[in-house]
Amino acid sequence: MKFLFVCVHNAGRSQMAEAFFNNEIKKRNLENISCMSAGTAPTKNINPVAVDAMKEIGIDLSKSSPKILTYDMIDSETKIITMGCNVDPEKINKLTDENVKDWELPNPAGLEISEVRKIRDDIKKRVEKLIKKAIDKSHLYEESVDDFALKYAKLKNSPRRLSNDQIAESMYMSTRTLQRRLKDAKLKGSMIGKSTASRKTMSDAKWGKVVDLIDSCDI
Repeated sequence: MKFLFVCVHNAGRSQMAEAFFNNEIKKRNLENISCMSAGTAPTKNINPVAVDAMKEIGIDLSKSSPKILTYDMIDSETKIITMGCNVDPEKINKLTDENVKDWELPNPAGLEISEVRKIRDDIKKRVEKLIKKAIDKSHLYEESVDDFALKYAKLKNSPRRLSNDQIAESMYMSTRTLQRRLKDAKLKGSMIGKSTASRKTMSDAKWGKVVDLIDSCDI
């Protein structure tokens, strides 16, 4: 799955979105998801205030540069998101038949850094939500049922007494996806019984305890 953040100049919002997105997928070690940013009329340089705002949180945009939107950036899997900067829809429509989502973000150009920080933080939240939805939709976390069950059991048995919502957050998935994976684990447990373990990670006895725990969970 591929995302493309588009604005007119590719000098602020779309660059921040791309940087946040790439930072998140690297942190989560996601291989089947990617992103780019581009502009319909890119400027020569990135907004220096946006560079400074991102530098404050450890992300370096100083070596990035605006890119022009081209056909090569788009295929059948590309999801396009515009930043709310009056991108010419004709230029987008000529490149794709996909629905384009607009985030309607304020333009950081000419704003003080205090205002750009607000835009930066809003973009970060939107990107995190976008990645979470992408994970759920494409099932990028398709580890084995055994591996999932073991991770879930460790979190459920932790002294913190985590709820399923908290466990889902810790495992970078929605509660709905967690429920789906629990159903898969319950089904496998009932089919193969407690005597069959994931030989790489669990003994028969430990697998039995994991199955007992998952069987007791409300889905």
